[in-house]
Amino acid sequence: TSTDIYIASAGSKEVIGRYKAASKQRDKTVQFTRKEGDKEYTICRSTSSKDGKSKWWVCRTDRNGIDKDIDFYNIVSKSDLPPFENWQVLRKGTKPTCVLMSAEEYGNREEAAKEAKEIANSNRKGEAIYVIGAGSEETCGRYEKAKDRDGVPQFIMQKGIREYT
Repeated sequence: TSTDIYIASAGSKEVIGRYKAASKQRDKTVQFTRKEGDKEYTICRSTSSKDGKSKWWVCRTDRNGIDKDIDFYNIVSKSDLPPFENWQVLRKGTKPTCVLMSAEEYGNREEAAKEAKEIANSNRKGEAIYVIGAGSEETCGRYEKAKDRDGVPQFIMQKGIREYT
């Protein structure tokens, strides 16, 4: 659903996956949880009583109390939803830092990857290529094969009036 958040990549592989919005709130914001066996991972915001800063956290929360949570990543933010990028790696976390995506964005990425795999395994090889996870989201998408230029295949993607090669 659109209330889901995905950790699409992270150095700490165990935190990668789909987090569902929980009915339980923390710091007046929704928190997101993911269960894997007897382990529970949470994306939540809390405000420090020491300095008043609001931070979002990616942590493991099944260890009987907040003082026993395993904190992987955090980011200073008062946003009602967790930021998607620029998280800090904490002592229990591993570089590179985590990257979050909305359910829709992640679904589109998964769909593109699935279609790319199907093309690679079919007789349609070479018809299209996919750019996924580029630094500029604008350039991500499906590029259709066009005419060869000097014997080199060219691929083009149309987005509105813009054309990318």
